[in-house]
Amino acid sequence: MENPNGVQKSVNLNNTVIYPNPSNEIVNVSFALVSAENIELAIYAVDGKVVDVRSFSNAKEVNTSFNTASLNNGVYVMKITSDNGVTAQKFVVSHN
Repeated sequence: MENPNGVQKSVNLNNTVIYPNPSNEIVNVSFALVSAENIELAIYAVDGKVVDVRSFSNAKEVNTSFNTASLNNGVYVMKITSDNGVTAQKFVVSHN
């Protein structure tokens, strides 16, 4: 979330796992937090367009899957926003 000065804090989620990478039809996301927080997961295409969003209230652990079968081949960004900050990780969609 944003600080009063408008700068977003970066949250450190070292245990975040996005798999498989590259993804074909499904991409899984899992991580755990020290304490329960409100979480938003958003997938962005390289053009900045949001392609999918999920929200979790008062979550201490997140394990979810996104369907990537309809996404074009390419690089995407998984943005994770919590009560304590934001982090992002890239993943690839490849339909071979």
